[in-house]
Amino acid sequence: MQRNLSDENAAQKNPIERTGPTPLPMHLMAGMNVAGDDGLSLSMIEGVKKYRAHPFFRQLAPLPVVWQAGEVTLSFCAGASLPRRDDKPSVLIVPSMINRSTVLDILEERSFVRWLASKGADVFLLDWGMPVNDPGQQSMASIIEERLLLAVAYVADKNNAPVHCVGYCMGGTLLAQAAMRDAGHMAALCFLAVPWDFHAGDKRLAGQVALGTPAAMQMMATENKLPARWVQSVFAVVNSDRVAQKFSKFAMLDDESFEARLFVAVEDWLNGGLDLPEAVGRECLIDWYGKNSLQEQYKSRTLGRPSLVVSPQRDRLVPVESALALCAHLSSYETLTPSCGHVGMMTGRNAEQEVWLPVLEWLFHCA
Repeated sequence: MQRNLSDENAAQKNPIERTGPTPLPMHLMAGMNVAGDDGLSLSMIEGVKKYRAHPFFRQLAPLPVVWQAGEVTLSFCAGASLPRRDDKPSVLIVPSMINRSTVLDILEERSFVRWLASKGADVFLLDWGMPVNDPGQQSMASIIEERLLLAVAYVADKNNAPVHCVGYCMGGTLLAQAAMRDAGHMAALCFLAVPWDFHAGDKRLAGQVALGTPAAMQMMATENKLPARWVQSVFAVVNSDRVAQKFSKFAMLDDESFEARLFVAVEDWLNGGLDLPEAVGRECLIDWYGKNSLQEQYKSRTLGRPSLVVSPQRDRLVPVESALALCAHLSSYETLTPSCGHVGMMTGRNAEQEVWLPVLEWLFHCA
């Protein structure tokens, strides 16, 4: 039976008023400049209008929170009991800090977390909350020592065994550094589109970060944080040629289709970016992107745990070369280079076959 989204949402007020895509003027200018013809430009504008007025809002029941430190929480999704499976792994997933963890649990039908649990894994999902409001997230060092390592230790202690850790994007960069300091609470490590060498591969994002750093420094000096709107502006420029295409395609979708609901949920997640504490923002821009400091800081360090490095071929935010550079610090590893993009590896129609299933099989193999 087809769902009627208008009726489903009629009884309640929309939880947010959409103003995105954020920043709207930059998206429109970038999209129309690349679109080239009036027809594509007009369809893109129609897609943006349709997104802003769409009746669907993600209302997936939240997973129960089982641990909290400051703003950081761990939610739990119990693994299904499956016949002939007595090697159930416990998995801790660490998302990026620039967005909420929602992309890993975006919709019932496209949730990496709930899918892993349905296949027998006990899954703990970390969420950073609002980093600027958390005393324990005011520097990279405190994030790792006072938040991430404590979360890992909680899961390991709860299960009386080391935990398998999965890091997505910046979450994986933090996870790798935490693993260098771990006292035996981590078992296997999986890195999903994780930047490590910030000067390797495609220079589009690194170039835009360099161009925008002076403006970011001014913002941080006056606002004491790196605003999400700055990060979103950089990403909009890097992906400008895809803006017109994606909104034009969305304009043609049936409002009540799964594809339309997924598009809206992902766009809402993208537009709900998080501000970063000033010191964290400075380290990202000056040390990571500017000085490529992780290469020097960890050049003689090696992780002895089994590891899987997943680097999507169509990822513009984390070039393949940047992600695979982490392998130099891994004594035992496998690599996977699926034909998808940075967000598509979590939400795309081929995500399950190209990314989720290989990751699941690897996790059970390591259990």
